[in-house]
Amino acid sequence: MSAYKRGYAVERYCAEKLRQMGFYVYRSAGSRGLADIIAINPKDNEIWLIQVKKEDAPRDLDKLRERFSGLKNLEGQYSLKSFIFIKVKNRYDFVKL
Repeated sequence: MSAYKRGYAVERYCAEKLRQMGFYVYRSAGSRGLADIIAINPKDNEIWLIQVKKEDAPRDLDKLRERFSGLKNLEGQYSLKSFIFIKVKNRYDFVKL
């Protein structure tokens, strides 16, 4: 199995676990950004940004936290805005909900 397929399998496993926990789950296909999965927990009003890794965690979890500090730094920095991207008068545009 290729590295891509192994990573994809772990992402699917993660997504399924989140769904079982009651989350709405969105996978960022071919993600090169900060998060592979965005999960919305309606019960606790939380949005989780998740970077999925197929390797074993290092003994020193602080090194892992440092490696993904950009993701951690997003916590508490943004407010939520809801839009639909739709054609309006023959032109696609963002319509605020």
